[in-house]
Amino acid sequence: MRAWPIALHVLAAGCAAPAPAGIAHEAESTVAAGVPPPPAEEAECASGGRAVAIGARPVGLAGAVPPGAGEVWLRLSCVRGATAPTLRIEAGGRSVAIALPATLHRERFEWLRAGDLRLDPGERRVALRLEGAGEVLLDRWACLPPRAAPDAAWSPGVWRSADRSIEVRAACGAAVVDPDWILHVLRQQREVVGRLFGAALERPLVLIALPAGRWPRRDAGAFQNGCAIFLRDDELHLPWRSYAHEIAHLHEDERRLDLPWFLSEGIACAVALEVEARILGEPGPVVAKRAALERLLAEGDAWHRPGGAGTNVLFLCDEEPSDESQRESAYAWSTALLEGAARLGGSRFWRRMQEAIAAEPRFRRGAAAAGGGDPAERTRGRLAGAAEALRAAVLPSGGTAETRTALDRLLSRTGLVAGGAP
Repeated sequence: MRAWPIALHVLAAGCAAPAPAGIAHEAESTVAAGVPPPPAEEAECASGGRAVAIGARPVGLAGAVPPGAGEVWLRLSCVRGATAPTLRIEAGGRSVAIALPATLHRERFEWLRAGDLRLDPGERRVALRLEGAGEVLLDRWACLPPRAAPDAAWSPGVWRSADRSIEVRAACGAAVVDPDWILHVLRQQREVVGRLFGAALERPLVLIALPAGRWPRRDAGAFQNGCAIFLRDDELHLPWRSYAHEIAHLHEDERRLDLPWFLSEGIACAVALEVEARILGEPGPVVAKRAALERLLAEGDAWHRPGGAGTNVLFLCDEEPSDESQRESAYAWSTALLEGAARLGGSRFWRRMQEAIAAEPRFRRGAAAAGGGDPAERTRGRLAGAAEALRAAVLPSGGTAETRTALDRLLSRTGLVAGGAP
């Protein structure tokens, strides 16, 4: 029997009930009547659909406070701006301000004690307001006796590597069967990608396990949102399941790049193939995948014929195609382009490619919007930037005549450069 009623809807999703030392409230279900808080983007991924964004406008929370449990704790994520933001907490005419430590990722929710604020028994309302720049999300709050800490059962599981540079976090209802194996696979693939790129991730690598039954993207086996990887809980154990692909995207985000869609996905897919080959070895599944790319370059498909007069139409659309057939073909052509370039560029290709795309001004985040002008002209400029980056990565010192000819042929056959023109 629990000593106190509890407003924690997450229990229905499979999380264990809290201990009777205090009471925990789900943020979304306890927002007080009145002006609703701004919605938390991708809140379903961040916190099972229950996260509430805290901003400059006060967000009121309402929930019971049991006798003897007046200390307020908040489970927050905080991505700070240039300076540390302050959270102002008001209740019963009292006010405290606490500096928020950065959790680095919007999905890394951590418990934080609300300073010296004490709520009286029966008091039901708390107001939160952000002072300063930052993105702050709240997914639940609790009232506890003095010197007590939130019960571990109030939060989905978190498993960390010994150096705390890798985390596996379970969304509510997700089953993480063997976290040590998952941490091992993450570290293994992160290190291979880092060696290829010649750079390590600056932030911790965070994997969020989502319940397979509530997977939000039917057309994707995994995805990332710029700061964390999301994977179905029934595929966590598969060493080939998109870890390296999404890690490559995280490198791109940390460099604050805005690559053309085909270039971003081509890099991620081709790197994933290389990582798979290095970990699982050849011959293996990679051989068949690379053979399919060779056939595509030789024969083409319904969307593009090698060496045609025009640019590959799949490279002109700067976003993921909505049509399933077109999307599959776009991924294949993008991978064939980068895989072919990597073979021509040798062992240091990926490092040089990272340097080349980082140096390209047309790929800096915000450059496309700031440039204005004709959208078609911007697209042509970004295609030219991709070709120039590939040339710099494959031919760092001009290369041999044979390599230059092979690269021209690759750019022509994939349709990045029409007719093989420079």
